[in-house]
Amino acid sequence: MTTPSAVTKLLLAIVLLQWILFSYLLRLRSEEQRNSPSTSVSLGSQEDAFTMAVAKNTTATQQWEGVAIALMLKRPKWYCKRYNVLIHNALTNIPYTWAVQLFVFEHFFENAILDYHRGLRRLIQRHPRIVVTKLPPHLETKKPTPVLRDRWVWEHVVADRVLTFHGDGVLCANSERYWNDYDHLDYVGVPWDKLNGIGGDGTTHSLRSAKAMLAALDSPHRVKDVRHDTFLISTLLQINQHEGTNYKIASQQETEWFGGTHNLQMSNGTLDENWGPNVVTGTQADLSQQARNWMIGVCQEIKIIYPSLHHPSCFGARPNPQSCAASLGLPPPCVNTTTSTA
Repeated sequence: MTTPSAVTKLLLAIVLLQWILFSYLLRLRSEEQRNSPSTSVSLGSQEDAFTMAVAKNTTATQQWEGVAIALMLKRPKWYCKRYNVLIHNALTNIPYTWAVQLFVFEHFFENAILDYHRGLRRLIQRHPRIVVTKLPPHLETKKPTPVLRDRWVWEHVVADRVLTFHGDGVLCANSERYWNDYDHLDYVGVPWDKLNGIGGDGTTHSLRSAKAMLAALDSPHRVKDVRHDTFLISTLLQINQHEGTNYKIASQQETEWFGGTHNLQMSNGTLDENWGPNVVTGTQADLSQQARNWMIGVCQEIKIIYPSLHHPSCFGARPNPQSCAASLGLPPPCVNTTTSTA
């Protein structure tokens, strides 16, 4: 007959053996983690980041309802530095069912952008809504128009609803209208003075249908125009006229909703307090100081791109030192008037 003391000793022995086994396994796991390479601390090379991003896209099966696309072409280094905030701006303001798709030249992207863009490297590796697509060699150009006029791009966008975005503007969170307010349109851009104001300028930002773009590229009625926006608008109107289709082009009013700033200040000089476009582009040099300050308050994202509290002559590609100094109440800058006597 087993005594109580024997049972107690047996239980203690079992507990001791379990503790020894647990300690051994814990030590073994710690040694394996210490000897294995870390994947969370090191960012790896820019080539690794690019390869991982492309591999992530290849294995993804997500069906996107829309996509915001950017062409990361060959640009000066100062221009490329804004890419990180531009992508975050797009991710924040488009619907969560949309992706951001970056069309890149592989060699330039790896060596001229990822080389110093640690944040962008992390972003394309880890963010589930970013798609990186390599452009083919025949599209290696510094100009976006030939790229956006090429069928290859529109065959490789990941959704039919396409928002093009650019480094010279931002998407505004405080917009009066949202992206689905344009679902009935096949094309809308920012206001312009071409084509009686319809359609809109697509140089920086536009919202369009990829299917409509492909239809325009394939149509026998396509219009010969070097600009991708006027080409698309004019060709779709021709297709409607000759084939009885019903492609929808934005009215002048709809372009104002999408990206207008001139309608901020009304004819009587007061500001429209309901104003709020989806995008703001450029330095807005022709706005009054009152309208400019209001614009900055509504679409504060523009300060990501431009130091907008200053006069537009103080920044951009061609600053004017004299006008900038005058706007800030400073004396005119010294100008070197020394001439050569040789």
